[in-house]
Amino acid sequence: MTAATQLTVGKVILAGVFGVVVPTMALITTAIFILSDLVGFTLGEMPGTIFYICLFLAVALGWLWWSISVPRWRLWALERADDWPRVKWWAVATGIVWTDKTSWGRLMGRTEIKSADHAKRERELEMAIEARRQSPERVR
Repeated sequence: MTAATQLTVGKVILAGVFGVVVPTMALITTAIFILSDLVGFTLGEMPGTIFYICLFLAVALGWLWWSISVPRWRLWALERADDWPRVKWWAVATGIVWTDKTSWGRLMGRTEIKSADHAKRERELEMAIEARRQSPERVR
């Protein structure tokens, strides 16, 4: 992709927030209300056990969305970002992805759902970006 068609860090992060984080939170919130309605309680009068079951199911649904959408967003971002290291930093800071610097973050990263081809393409793009960053003739 040429520099003219690459996107700024801010645009890539905004796409991640509105494509990953907002739908994840909306799914969790909506699922809690729908599940509580299905079991016949309002949130204020729901017994604790039923609330926690509804919360668990809602978070599972949100996590499923996150697990599918993050790899797609990352591949899209790798192909378009003009400064991948900054995008990666901001993605962690804004809650799009977990940091890979902690064992918890690496564990959460393993819940991403992607094909072997998708993972291979991500690695290739990350290696190409790193090679460009290490290149002595790199122009800023």
